[in-house]
Amino acid sequence: MNDSTASLKAQSRLPVAERTLGYLGLLPFVYVTLGLNLTLPLPYGLEPLQVFVSYSAIILAFMAGCLWRHSVATSLFSNVLAIAAFAILLLPMNPELTLLPLAVLYLALLGWEGFYCRKTYPQGYWPLRCQLTAVVVVCHVILYARVFL
Repeated sequence: MNDSTASLKAQSRLPVAERTLGYLGLLPFVYVTLGLNLTLPLPYGLEPLQVFVSYSAIILAFMAGCLWRHSVATSLFSNVLAIAAFAILLLPMNPELTLLPLAVLYLALLGWEGFYCRKTYPQGYWPLRCQLTAVVVVCHVILYARVFL
């Protein structure tokens, strides 16, 4: 059995609700990313970059908060990530100041989880986290490239 088949089999052991909520959480990232290319409308005249960055910061803080139970060091790290996500919201809506730092913070979170936390995760959760984070980071990079290229 290859790695992707094993990953899918392991994910199937996760409750459907966890998988579904994980993938549904990607919808705002994907919608705004595609929306800039396809000029999809946002309600109330919202600015796509502001919507994307705000949602990204909230999700990053939420995901970081999920780590509090692991250890003191992990709790401190998760607080630093949550504060960094909040600080990014206070910056001007400049893609250089927001998109790339958020992408790096998602990768830092995933790296920390992979090194310190993943052994405690239910089977199938780690591959799901990797897939979700990959989509989120790719959306950040696409938006950044869309604005600057």
